[in-house]
Amino acid sequence: RSTPSSRPDWPNIVVFVIEAAGYHSSSLAPGASPHATPFLARLGRRGMVAHQMRAVLPHTTKSLFSMLCGRYPALQHEILETADDYPMRCLPAILRERGYATAFFQAASGSFESRPRLVANMGFEHFAGREDLDRAAEELGFLGGDDLLLVEPAIRWIAAQKRPFFAVLLTSATHHPYAMPPWIAKIAGRHAPDPGANTRYAMLLRGADAVLERFTRNLEARVEMERTVLVVSGDHGEAFGRHGRWQHDNVFFDEVLRVPFAIVAPGRLGAGRRVEGARSLLDLMPTLLELAGVAFEPRALDGRTLLGPAPPVHHFACWYDNACVGRVRGADKLVLLPVARSWVSFDLLADPAEETPAVEPADRAGEAVALRQWYDAHRYTANGLSWTRRTLFGSWICSRGNT
Repeated sequence: RSTPSSRPDWPNIVVFVIEAAGYHSSSLAPGASPHATPFLARLGRRGMVAHQMRAVLPHTTKSLFSMLCGRYPALQHEILETADDYPMRCLPAILRERGYATAFFQAASGSFESRPRLVANMGFEHFAGREDLDRAAEELGFLGGDDLLLVEPAIRWIAAQKRPFFAVLLTSATHHPYAMPPWIAKIAGRHAPDPGANTRYAMLLRGADAVLERFTRNLEARVEMERTVLVVSGDHGEAFGRHGRWQHDNVFFDEVLRVPFAIVAPGRLGAGRRVEGARSLLDLMPTLLELAGVAFEPRALDGRTLLGPAPPVHHFACWYDNACVGRVRGADKLVLLPVARSWVSFDLLADPAEETPAVEPADRAGEAVALRQWYDAHRYTANGLSWTRRTLFGSWICSRGNT
């Protein structure tokens, strides 16, 4: 197959996604421990940081879709985005048409939530999951693997490219139940014989930062960073009992919605830049298109470039059906709880910890109804969608039709 010629000024693009990384757990947050994610903090000082970045839906598959397709995912529990004919036009497909090599690497099992189907639908030509790494990775929890094993396969693929490339790396160890690979468990054992979930998570997040540093050092040794854009982001955060919530799927508080987000692009962005206003992971795709100099129609996307003003409002929802839907407008956060038929609002400026919500304020009832309507407009049925494609790519082959 012939490959379109690429322009010499098109940059390489790498997106490094840290599973379940919350903004307030990272060193990017004011007052946070400088030892939490020290390398990410250094990267942030070298580029542009969005301190008010929020996930659209705090579940990895849905979050990846919002990040890489610039559109709201289906706001429901079903992973409809893996259907062969789900309508999407995503960043990897657009870049691939322009001559980019595209690849997706993850430390988690490739079979989880049909990830090869999702990334194939997005337009990636190469995929590697835990089963494809150089040596058998120890299973961590029910889906994860040792993130350190991502580095060499990804760098090897990058080094082999003769044209601009777009690569995504997704870690996994910080996912519940926060099982530690041997190299982190050895460090943890020096401090406590049986660290709790919160401590294990913090150590795993520090480990993800160390993996990021190793990957970045290898990347810098092999490519011209003046022609490379590096993005580091969480897909969602994680809750540990604050507000009485745990994990992430159905948490609408900012310990889960807000994520660390930084872009380093020496040839295109100056150091020390700060993105103002409340932003959404939807904004990643249009931002990368703009940085790459690829023309796009803004009205075709739900996100807005981070290089322009913040949109007036952005929405979010929980993963489970009818658990929550909300929106952020400036410092005003409104959340509808459909099952409870209730709504709450927060003044994030006066109450950044979200400890004193206004419960069912009468003057917000109309806005709550509008949230319900918006939510319903972004939910779909599987009617007409197809999961019949047998061969995905490489070694990822379904043995039966709807696998």
